[in-house]
Amino acid sequence: MKIINLPLIENDDGSLVKILYEKSEVTANIREIYLNNVFFKKTKGWIFHKKANIYLCVVKGEVDISLIKKEELPKGHKAVEQIKLNDNKKNALFIKNNTWFKFTGISKDDSTVLVLSDLSHDQNERLKCHHNSLPFFES
Repeated sequence: MKIINLPLIENDDGSLVKILYEKSEVTANIREIYLNNVFFKKTKGWIFHKKANIYLCVVKGEVDISLIKKEELPKGHKAVEQIKLNDNKKNALFIKNNTWFKFTGISKDDSTVLVLSDLSHDQNERLKCHHNSLPFFES
């Protein structure tokens, strides 16, 4: 996991945030970009990508993101990292493959997360687990 600060360019007409550009820290060969909506107090995840590296950027609202690396699972809930992202923070969260994550909408209105992935969607590459359960592996 890594927080990437994104450049904000402001002028009298508004502003823009750069995500992919020549010197961007978003360095993966992006294969898929999509918007993921989550409603207030609803959770998506746990999600685990075996191969894909993911970047998350909140473009509307606020989300609480929980992450745990595969090798940290035996430590249980104390190994879970929590990060809040919102549309006021101009940053993205990099999630390396082999990390479980989930996100919860914490804005009264729905929240929208821009997701960038270095792999195209593949059901066989991804695992899911109910958000009220900490994921465990069978070796």
